[in-house]
Amino acid sequence: MVSGECGPPERRAPLNRERVLNAAVALADQAGIDALRMRNLAPELGVVPMALYKHVANKEELLDGMV
Repeated sequence: MVSGECGPPERRAPLNRERVLNAAVALADQAGIDALRMRNLAPELGVVPMALYKHVANKEELLDGMV
């Protein structure tokens, strides 16, 4: 490989409800439940906030799934 070249792009695991909920629990454990927002959660998963709404309808559903 020539210096400065990047390898193939790293593939991330597909986003699904389980990944969203696990990341939400981890974020709440790390930063507290008050920090749990779609805008804060999305970067943890490498997506834009709107992508989360395909898997959870809203914050209330996110919190229900975490429980």
